[in-house]
Amino acid sequence: MTTAGKGAPPPHGLPETVEDSLRDRAGAGMATRPYLFVVLEGARPLAGGARFSLEGVDEIHIGRGEERTATIDGAKGARRMTLSLPSPSLSRLHALLRRAPLGWYLEDPGSRNGSYLNGQRVERGLVGAEDILELGHAFITLRAFDGRADEPARDLVSSDLEREPLGFRTLLPTLAGGLSDLRRLARATVGLLFIGETGTGKEVLARAIHEQSGRPGPFIAVNCNTLTDGLAESQLFGHVKGAFSGAIADSPGFVRAADKGTLLLDEVGDLGASAQGALLRVLQEREVVPVGRAHPTPIDVRFLATSPRALDVGVGRDRFRSDLFGRLSGFVYPMTPLRERREDIGLLIAALLSKAGVVEGDGPRIAPDLGLGLLRHSWPLNVRELQQLLTRTWLFAQEGLMSGDPRFVSLTDANAPASAAPPARALSTEDQELQQRLVGALTAARGNVTEAARALGTGRVQLHRVMKRLGLDAERFRQ
Repeated sequence: MTTAGKGAPPPHGLPETVEDSLRDRAGAGMATRPYLFVVLEGARPLAGGARFSLEGVDEIHIGRGEERTATIDGAKGARRMTLSLPSPSLSRLHALLRRAPLGWYLEDPGSRNGSYLNGQRVERGLVGAEDILELGHAFITLRAFDGRADEPARDLVSSDLEREPLGFRTLLPTLAGGLSDLRRLARATVGLLFIGETGTGKEVLARAIHEQSGRPGPFIAVNCNTLTDGLAESQLFGHVKGAFSGAIADSPGFVRAADKGTLLLDEVGDLGASAQGALLRVLQEREVVPVGRAHPTPIDVRFLATSPRALDVGVGRDRFRSDLFGRLSGFVYPMTPLRERREDIGLLIAALLSKAGVVEGDGPRIAPDLGLGLLRHSWPLNVRELQQLLTRTWLFAQEGLMSGDPRFVSLTDANAPASAAPPARALSTEDQELQQRLVGALTAARGNVTEAARALGTGRVQLHRVMKRLGLDAERFRQ
């Protein structure tokens, strides 16, 4: 059994220094690659998202342009990226970002509509991996991802993915790696098991696998928790007329109906013990015996399965048969919940609105309050919840403007992740300069507050007090 997206387990101890960590990663053929994500453009949500590599980039200029472009100027090691977005709310030069030890330092050079960090208007501030930057109704994040050192980072925009089935679309480099593994397995016959929360798109991805497989038969999905006890085998494998009371005609069953195609066993863990045993024989022999018939019928079916959680595999009552699990789980793919795919939200919005028939001529726009809410929500029901919310907000849109009107939109839930970005606090110019000095000292001291205080010529207690006021945590520098 193979699991997607899983590398070697992390070491039990932390490297002694940052240099040790980088050396270890280089030896393992890994590299950390920084990216800028244009997650969502409120003025044109159908444009989807985009990502741009920041390797070697030290400064970013963001402003209004004729189209969405990212160009890089300057020699290697001192390069500047110019990001242009066709938003009327952006100034010609709206914001500057300069590389800093803990992220990127934002400066607004006097834009007409201001720069917002986690919903708070700021003139300067530090932008970290969890922060959401709003410039002219465009929402931007800056994150780094681990990847193979021999695979160069590349830019990617939504239009590059339009020919991909929806289940295979992502801007996240780490998620793309697992999906690439699935794409290679699409034409194989090995069993695939998708495990993940409800609404993460397990059936959408299974259908995409079928589309990529080249199999001429149909894609059929059966929800195993709806199969009737005592009749599950008839529903799966078919029956002949008169085989039992109520069998008034022949029925092929789901398995034979999917011949030369793909059968998805949704919620396979809810399959009863008797049906599990019968299904195992079908997978082993590649033939079915309809209820009421003595002779088997050969089948050519690709089996996929889903489960909302890891199956309770073993022997005994209410446990899933280990031999059947082995047949179905040649490759296990863990689905990523939407709260961990924030950078894909704009891409998904564009795809879902297009699927609903929304076109550019309709003038769709997403108001800033709704845009920020979409990116900060924890999405307990995942993509299905996003789809329903978009349907509602579009139905009640005024002249194409989709807003966060609380009558139609609820973006609060009890399970919001602790990592959700808190509102930024506006700092004075003096505090911003002081924050930069502290960041430099703490970085050089690798989070050792005593060493940083000595370098700054102050006491440890005083430094702790200033760090608390400026929202700096020494633990972040130790990592």
